[in-house]
Amino acid sequence: MTAGKLTHRLHLQARTEQDDGYGGTIPGTGEWVTQDTVHAEMRPMRGGETVQAARLTGRQPYVVRVRRSAKTLAIRHDWRVVDARAGTVFDVRSPTHDPDGKRAYLEFLVEEGVPS
Repeated sequence: MTAGKLTHRLHLQARTEQDDGYGGTIPGTGEWVTQDTVHAEMRPMRGGETVQAARLTGRQPYVVRVRRSAKTLAIRHDWRVVDARAGTVFDVRSPTHDPDGKRAYLEFLVEEGVPS
């Protein structure tokens, strides 16, 4: 893999904690905050359609490959990815993994067309 394939610029976002009104916080219910912006390769997989609320909705999964770093190792399934150019939102669907064992890149699955 060469860096020339990392053509997409993505914002990695996680939710902040929100005040519960009683002096505590509720994790993962606040605003989306960008944790890092990275260059990535996005490979589309075979999409599908489901019926939600009596409407047909399309879902498109992608495999995302990014350079391995401390920030990309922190990606979790409750994060989202936003395309910096188009503004398209993708939900993270799987944890990161090292596809070839060389500790240079990480891959994870995202899905477009799913409400956040």
